[in-house]
Amino acid sequence: AGIVVIAGFIVGFDSEQDSVAPQMIECIEAMSVPVCMVGLLTALPNTQLTRRLEGEKRLLPLAFDHGDQCTTGLNFVTRRPRRDILNDYRAILAAV
Repeated sequence: AGIVVIAGFIVGFDSEQDSVAPQMIECIEAMSVPVCMVGLLTALPNTQLTRRLEGEKRLLPLAFDHGDQCTTGLNFVTRRPRRDILNDYRAILAAV
């Protein structure tokens, strides 16, 4: 039996100042990750992130609360333009 590496990557953090797609794609390819999951940051209920975003009046309603960051992520007002984050997400998925 062997070991299979599974890695998860999230796009949409406030700390992202520019496009993260090229670096993320380079990282995934350099590590030869066989199973890669990419998702959009989601503020889940009862978390510190949710409390912070509520305090900053940036939290939006969570449309689907099953933790599916692939289709319902970014349930908050983002610091980077939402379109840029979604373009990064799409570019990463297309590449990997």
